[in-house]
Amino acid sequence: MALAASIDAWNYCVPVISVDGAAMKNNYLGTLISACIIDGNSQIVPLAFAVVDSENDLSWSWFFRNLKTVFGEHNEMVIVSDVHKSIENGFNVVYEIAEHGLCAFHLLKNLKKNHKSLPMEDSFNKCARAYTPLEFEYYMRQLEQLSPSMRHELEAVGRHKWARAFFRRKRYQVITTNISESMNATLKEQRELPVIGLLESIHSLIQKWFYERRTKWSFQRTQLSIYAEDMIREFLAHSRSMNIYPVDQHEFEVHHRKKQFVVNILNWTCPCRQWDLDLIPCSHACIALSTRNLNLHLYTDKFYYVSNLINLYKKGTRPIG
Repeated sequence: MALAASIDAWNYCVPVISVDGAAMKNNYLGTLISACIIDGNSQIVPLAFAVVDSENDLSWSWFFRNLKTVFGEHNEMVIVSDVHKSIENGFNVVYEIAEHGLCAFHLLKNLKKNHKSLPMEDSFNKCARAYTPLEFEYYMRQLEQLSPSMRHELEAVGRHKWARAFFRRKRYQVITTNISESMNATLKEQRELPVIGLLESIHSLIQKWFYERRTKWSFQRTQLSIYAEDMIREFLAHSRSMNIYPVDQHEFEVHHRKKQFVVNILNWTCPCRQWDLDLIPCSHACIALSTRNLNLHLYTDKFYYVSNLINLYKKGTRPIG
């Protein structure tokens, strides 16, 4: 099931889809498979749902085939999942140019099974979320010091599957399948219903969310989403402790804590790679843009604009019956 409102919303969201399966709780059993994305305010947008017998190669390839038929495929598209082998198998059968990424949280859970009692969580999370290979390597070495075999296990998975620094596409902030887990938690009681009742309740939930968000953003007076405004405010505050040396009208050398960053405001690039990958000006970009008295909002991707959020939720859904 993919509602028209969700299909239309896809055009206004980053192309990073989180997929997951959750067991049904009714007498008929089965599994609810879902695909979700996030909007420019980091809120869940449900895309598609299906009820299957279980999570297996056949059910996932069927789901992905229908997902591709409705939402297409392009070279910026990413699908993030847990480490369930059938998801990977189904993805490989259906998709040709989209990228498959693994959930860092589930990878950490598997790592903990082999290295019990080791304090790895902080280093692993920073390793997975690192923006640069240098930063990645710093935290990977911390893991290696805890257990030399840990690096080999993670490298065997493929760093390009779970580490942001080496991922071949933009993942934005979707490093885990938390949005899918949250969707599953939201539908916990509904998963006790018969299939028709479950799908009707999902329809009602999407109808409610789209109405509430459409109303909210229609009255919003900022140019960017609350999430993006908060991020820029935080980066601006952080940039005040930095020193800046203009190179020309487009390039600026930013010094901070004995490190140097050459920011290019024309290309939206910074060696820290936050601006490059999240499309919100990082702290180094903020001070560079502020030096030129430029509007930071104009250097933020349209995905985060309130006008984009209004378009995302404008369609809504109609009641059934």
